[in-house]
Amino acid sequence: MSHLSGLAAHQDVLKAPISDDPSRRTALISELKSRAKVCLTMKSGKLPQVAVKLYERAVEVAQHESGSNEDELKALYSNISMAYVMMSKYNEALEAANNCIDASDGKWAKGWFRKGRALSGLRKYAKAITAFEEGLDVAQTSADSKLFKKEIQKAQVAQDQYEKAKQIEEATEKLEKEKDRKRIETYAASKKSAKSKSATEGKESGKEADIGDNDGSLMKGYKKRADGSTTSYFDTERSARDLELIGDIAPKRISREEAKSQDSSTTNTGGSAWNQAGTFEEKDYSTWAKQHLSTLLKDLPEYESDFNRSDAHSIEVEKVTIGEVTACVIAGRKKKKNIWQFEGVKLFLNVHFLDEGKGQSEEATLTFHDVGSDEDIDDIEPEISFKKSVSEVRAVSVIKKNIKNYFEPRAKDCFRDFAESFRSK
Repeated sequence: MSHLSGLAAHQDVLKAPISDDPSRRTALISELKSRAKVCLTMKSGKLPQVAVKLYERAVEVAQHESGSNEDELKALYSNISMAYVMMSKYNEALEAANNCIDASDGKWAKGWFRKGRALSGLRKYAKAITAFEEGLDVAQTSADSKLFKKEIQKAQVAQDQYEKAKQIEEATEKLEKEKDRKRIETYAASKKSAKSKSATEGKESGKEADIGDNDGSLMKGYKKRADGSTTSYFDTERSARDLELIGDIAPKRISREEAKSQDSSTTNTGGSAWNQAGTFEEKDYSTWAKQHLSTLLKDLPEYESDFNRSDAHSIEVEKVTIGEVTACVIAGRKKKKNIWQFEGVKLFLNVHFLDEGKGQSEEATLTFHDVGSDEDIDDIEPEISFKKSVSEVRAVSVIKKNIKNYFEPRAKDCFRDFAESFRSK
């Protein structure tokens, strides 16, 4: 069953109005949870993505009025995190786990368990161990304590393996960079040597021209070929043996079909089509990179809050600016490296409130100061700022939370999409 067809079967509860009657809300939450559980426990064709939608709707119902049931909310967020882990969507799983911890004031062990699992999925094992240790501190049964100790041990083993693999990768990369550096130095030295040799030969030839022709029939710097013709002393006369070894190096016309077969930006050597030998080559893609990332960020979908709230609002990307950009492909030794760096990426956001038909707007900015190919995008912490003073911004905490939870992860996905596109260059 597909994602869409799975959702179609639950439109009756997903679109059911939220009643003011507490008992009817409780019944709706119970039905949503029951259906979500079925989606997660089916013997074949599990539908965790559908379960997430059902659980999220249950959260909306549970939050309908102040004084929401803490036990209900923490269990729902825990299940949402679990469903995201099943889909390997660890960032979303981590967000749901944090919501679970917040809903229980950090006193429920399962919230820390969900956070540890999500962080393990992101390969942030040190943070995962910390989360599991927090859960161990609040575990209320010996079974829970045993589970957390086991998870801590597993995360420690995984961290050791990951660190070793990372060290090997870094050492290999360092070795490759050193090889490239030496190769470039050797190439530069050979050019310098060839230039020096050519200059020396020119001087020697000049001396011969001065003293070798007593009759004065030749001007200084010229010499006679074997056939009697006159040429510069810098001209090299090749023997028949030399010509045989060199072969025919005259330019040749190629057919239209051959031209098409070579008309590609890259080859299996990592360089351009003409660079079949795979020698060192660098190509600049900075202009394309800036335009491509800007388009991805501008196309981010609009956010809409629950319009039943008093502070109901929407947020959309109004403009994107990008400062310094570096994007290049370096090819050599039949290997290709894509290097990119963005500085000062800013998303200008328009926040529009709906107050009984009267609109009110706020202006916010989400700034990524420095993002590059050598960084873990998940570890980047962007800055949220406002055009007005923070004290003058309406519902500032709600807006910041929605920007962080909605736009920040989607903007990071844009950087990942850019990196994937750039790898094909």
